[in-house]
Amino acid sequence: MTRLAVLSDTHGRVPETAAALAVLNAHAPDLFLHCGDVGGGRYSPHGVLKELARVADGRPVYLVPGNNDRDPAALKALAAERGIDYGDPALLEVDGVRLCVTHGTTWEHEEFAEHGLDGTFHDIILSGHTHRPTWERRRFGDRSAYLLNPGACWRATPRTVALLDLPPQGFPPQDPAKWKPRFLEVPWPA
Repeated sequence: MTRLAVLSDTHGRVPETAAALAVLNAHAPDLFLHCGDVGGGRYSPHGVLKELARVADGRPVYLVPGNNDRDPAALKALAAERGIDYGDPALLEVDGVRLCVTHGTTWEHEEFAEHGLDGTFHDIILSGHTHRPTWERRRFGDRSAYLLNPGACWRATPRTVALLDLPPQGFPPQDPAKWKPRFLEVPWPA
């Protein structure tokens, strides 16, 4: 079973990101997914990426840009320096589960769920942007896709992240009604 640690909307806030990563890391995730808005405004994404790489400690990290990441090329270069995988969107397969990570600024996550991307349908579409934790199963004829938004690490009440254990029996899950992420509240840093 693979455990995904999902966070979003850190907006360059290093203490808040560290608090979020501490909450996630306490549950021993296998990989980290950041759903965009790594930096923002006057806050650089540099410190957030440094913290992500430090906490991941060799485990895979994937991230996408968000609408507040004004220079995606610079974000991609910074991520590469830290050994972090960058995508726009990030597409990966873990334990036979197809994941699509996007920010969701233009509601592309809903489009990807229904119509796929370049002919490929994904089992789980992860996004940020709204700052609201959500988990939803969407049915499209004979198939379904799951939409996951972990909430936000900054400018949200409460501030949340998500843990998702991929189904141990493969995908789709044997009991979809019982398979869901855990949304964890992030305390304010001391």
